[in-house]
Amino acid sequence: MRQYGQANHFQVTKIHSKGRGWEEGFKERNEIIAQYCDYIYSIAESPKKTFCYHCNKTDHEKTAGCWTGKKNGNYEVVILE
Repeated sequence: MRQYGQANHFQVTKIHSKGRGWEEGFKERNEIIAQYCDYIYSIAESPKKTFCYHCNKTDHEKTAGCWTGKKNGNYEVVILE
């Protein structure tokens, strides 16, 4: 994704989590991303196991990208087929 963003002239900043796991660092990292970004693209797959309860939609799999986008308030879900 970084290469795509740079190739298309987006400003790209890496934000690392302090740990592995939602409560251990992913949640805090995603909150920082939500605050820092103007717009969030959530890349999701078609539903296979768990539909997205963050968006309350059944057309894609749940992702933390949707959680982050919802926290930001300005996001779009891109569904990979």
